[in-house]
Amino acid sequence: MSVVFTTVYSGVTLNTDVTKGVVDRFRTLPLWRPAPLVGALLGDTVRYLIAGTATVGSIGIVLATTIALTCVFASLTVYLYRNKN
Repeated sequence: MSVVFTTVYSGVTLNTDVTKGVVDRFRTLPLWRPAPLVGALLGDTVRYLIAGTATVGSIGIVLATTIALTCVFASLTVYLYRNKN
């Protein structure tokens, strides 16, 4: 679902550039014709890869911390149970 939203956002941004005349300004410059489109798509791709990596990384850190704390608490429980005298 997030892929759909990000694709729509990229499309709306490009549509805004076309309607406001930004693309017409680029056409007057000696550039490779698809350069503005390719640049916008590559920029969005890098931005979404960084955001996705940060999201997956933070979820991984939370899960790893949860697993580590569970092991610590289980070990502590076993230790306390065996040494309750």
